[in-house]
Amino acid sequence: MTSDDSFNCDGHVCLCLYPISGTDKSKALQGQVWLSDIGDFAEFNAVWDAWVTPGAPPVRACTEAKLAAPFFTVEVMITAAA
Repeated sequence: MTSDDSFNCDGHVCLCLYPISGTDKSKALQGQVWLSDIGDFAEFNAVWDAWVTPGAPPVRACTEAKLAAPFFTVEVMITAAA
């Protein structure tokens, strides 16, 4: 897995499963993002903008939600073409 297949936000890393599924972030079609605190939107948005393929970001929705455990701050689901 390459470094650009993961998010790194304030020391928290979320690995993506692109290598396992045989695709990569340049083929991302859609992203769904859940933040435990919508106040973190600007910080997450900066990380997202740095991560997406320049000129071809996937469509994205972002909302605040209670996540599975209190230590989770963000959940991201990406749909990508094969």
